[in-house]
Amino acid sequence: MTNQLCCENCFSDKYLKDFLWLKGKPGECSFCSIQNSYCLNPADLREVFLPLVELYSPIIDFMPMEELKETEGKNIAEILAETWEIFENQNNAEAITKLILGPSYDCETWMENEEEYAGEYLESSSESEKLWNEFRDNLRHKNRFFNPELKNVTSVLPLIITNFVPGFNFYRARKSEKLLPSAEMGLPPKEKASAGRGNPEGISYLYLASDDLTAISEIKPYIQQYVTVGVFKVKNNLSLVDLRKDNLDSPFRYGKNLKFALYARSLLFILGNELSKPIEPQTKHVNMEYLPTQYLCELIKTNGHDGVLYKSSLGSGFNILLFFEEKVLCEETVLCQINDVTYSVIKK
Repeated sequence: MTNQLCCENCFSDKYLKDFLWLKGKPGECSFCSIQNSYCLNPADLREVFLPLVELYSPIIDFMPMEELKETEGKNIAEILAETWEIFENQNNAEAITKLILGPSYDCETWMENEEEYAGEYLESSSESEKLWNEFRDNLRHKNRFFNPELKNVTSVLPLIITNFVPGFNFYRARKSEKLLPSAEMGLPPKEKASAGRGNPEGISYLYLASDDLTAISEIKPYIQQYVTVGVFKVKNNLSLVDLRKDNLDSPFRYGKNLKFALYARSLLFILGNELSKPIEPQTKHVNMEYLPTQYLCELIKTNGHDGVLYKSSLGSGFNILLFFEEKVLCEETVLCQINDVTYSVIKK
């Protein structure tokens, strides 16, 4: 039937729901049977869907035959439904997809992302690692202060923000034989500010944690050692770029720039992982190792954000790199003695 209609209730993706609400007209949905919902002919969504669909190619075009024989493939409707979670009702995914793409598109062929045999740009993807390595090498050996290839990365930032309101607590730990006062738990003076993963030498940022045990874990104390934990209360609203997330809120809002947006988001996710990695004191050329993370943190700072959130590799919580110390206040300190240190191993 050519007069079938889909509505905003057919989709779980917020961008699509808003698109139907803005462009559609009240009617009865052919799939949900909901009356007076905002409906469109599925073909009217074709241009919205094409940038996402064009990420995928028939696997027979690039996968070796010996691998193809062992592959349990998916068609484009299954990829959209399972990988991107676009549809409210998975049972309607295939029928709606066929109407969106039209008879000229083969919706039955097994599809995959040719560049990585997967449908998501995660930190483990070869393309993302290639992008990160090129970016790192460019900073080290070509363009130290200006990297035009990444000028559009900032377009992704507003979509991965986590906000914190005044009154929220963060934590910071310092090794100490006695209880340190609140005044000594903040930033070191700029002349003593050594390079960190997020800050260049001479520029201080405040490294905090979501809980006291994560804060203590990050400084790697030994058993029986004393540490002071400072409790920092948020004074002003904080806008923090959340580097723990590896997805975009909707693939549709970027249009023809979707592929770059996915790479940029993946690059920022790698930044979060790089911030989490401890560098051993004996590591050579520490400043060179820090360059990529310092560059991206400063890029985030200059775009008006207060800091970044990233996973802790040592504690169960997360870490905060805060650009502006004045947005929090250390209200109290507590002296703690380390009672136990736990390790887990992977046998090689």
